[in-house]
Amino acid sequence: MTDLQQFYDKCQGFDWFYEMSDDGRVWRNGVAAHAALKAEADSSPEKLAIYGAWKAHIYSGVPWGTAKIARPERPHDDNR
Repeated sequence: MTDLQQFYDKCQGFDWFYEMSDDGRVWRNGVAAHAALKAEADSSPEKLAIYGAWKAHIYSGVPWGTAKIARPERPHDDNR
């Protein structure tokens, strides 16, 4: 598994809605996890693109009054 695939999986598994939690612990943990995810995204243009694609996908659709943006594709393993 490539580094980009692992990062994609982190974005896919991330709780993008942590800010909506009524539980302060969930919120604080989410803030820390989001900061770590964003810092890793900022480490390379490819990771930043994956992060941006997930963010655009998650925050689109009916609740935001926009068309739903497709789920990003997982990066391919070039070693195969």
